[in-house]
Amino acid sequence: MKKNSRFLKIVVLCLALMMALTSCGAPGNSNTSNEQNSAPDEPMFSVPLQQFIDTANKSSGLWEMMCFMFPERVVYKDEAGKFVFDPVVSGLRRNKYNWSIKMNALRGIDVSKYQGTIDWKQVAEDNVKFAFIRVGYRGWESGKCAADERFKTNIEGALQNGIPVGVYFVTKAITPEEGKEEAEWIIRSIKPYNVTWPVVMDFEGLQNEMDRTKDLTLQDRTEIIIAFCETLKAAGYTPMIYGSVGTLMTDMNITKLDDYDKWFAQYFNEPHFPYAFQIWQATNEGTVKGIKGDVDIDYAMFNYTKGEDEVPGQDAGSSK
Repeated sequence: MKKNSRFLKIVVLCLALMMALTSCGAPGNSNTSNEQNSAPDEPMFSVPLQQFIDTANKSSGLWEMMCFMFPERVVYKDEAGKFVFDPVVSGLRRNKYNWSIKMNALRGIDVSKYQGTIDWKQVAEDNVKFAFIRVGYRGWESGKCAADERFKTNIEGALQNGIPVGVYFVTKAITPEEGKEEAEWIIRSIKPYNVTWPVVMDFEGLQNEMDRTKDLTLQDRTEIIIAFCETLKAAGYTPMIYGSVGTLMTDMNITKLDDYDKWFAQYFNEPHFPYAFQIWQATNEGTVKGIKGDVDIDYAMFNYTKGEDEVPGQDAGSSK
């Protein structure tokens, strides 16, 4: 039964890959003109059958299979759900992590009020080496900053049980001034605590058509991020940017943000992102003792407590 299931998976992925390649054309720069994409001398895509089968077996689905097949492209989906194959930009910090040694990375979690009451003693006993606590958010309509209802309880519970902490803030800033304001709000909120891991700007999608950030341009967001990060850096904290591959590639100018650490969210068997990142959010369906229900599981390649690489494998470690 298992063999039949695996065979069926391979067949489905093969068919899906052929359909995807047919619909989007040969991989190329998303900004390339249609005339260039249809050039008659465009090389054909080919791969040995066994390699194709091996790739299908280690992929969680079509998207991840695309990433394995085109390692020198950043593969993601645009707003219409179509695959984009962007070439890797030279000059930016790269990662070369060996995911066969993933277990060497530090395992952590990120939590907010949605995890309810947490038994932090049990969490600490379940091999959790760090935790990101949601410190707050800015209202998508009101524009007001507010604390997460369980921030104080969570950060104190983690620290009291020996778990190093960072914090994250869900931004809805629409100007660099508001980005700075969010950073200053966070600094005041975390001042009583020993926050040794990064302070993160978390970009989430639009809530609805009334979302105050709906008209922001790529340049707007980039300037907001820089204002946020520079304010935190000046206060002695390590700033970090959280996002998925789509967020990092389309919602901001990543070439202007290479100096800042990244927390990369991608729910695949392995993360597929060529540029430097220090933390990988691997799933939102993790299980940890002391927490009822699902929780995000993260892997840190850089140990912010020690200030050194936990898993070597990129051109530069943390920018800390």
